[in-house]
Amino acid sequence: KLEVAEHETHYNTLDDQTQELIQQMQHMEDLHKDLQTDFEGALASSHQTEMTLQECETKLQESEKKMRELELGCKERDGALRERDAALQEGEREREREKAREKERESVRDADSKKLEDALK
Repeated sequence: KLEVAEHETHYNTLDDQTQELIQQMQHMEDLHKDLQTDFEGALASSHQTEMTLQECETKLQESEKKMRELELGCKERDGALRERDAALQEGEREREREKAREKERESVRDADSKKLEDALK
């Protein structure tokens, strides 16, 4: 009877240890699942961050392209304005020359009229 009792005690001890190991294993599996979930979440977040970064880079490139186009348009308009200003200035100089020629013609007519009046006197 004593030997049976010792075997039962040993069996119960082994059973308790087995149950404890099973609980520890289940706890480890739960931790593993939690870690796996965290890892997958971090991986998804990292992927989303990478996609967002790529979108930002694309938008930045588009903005830089638009800015270059705007700068080119401004340079073209500036050139056109300078050409227009030069043409206006040339037109103004031509009007001034025409006024000077008209004054000279008037002066010649006045001198001719005076000579004619003097000759008729």
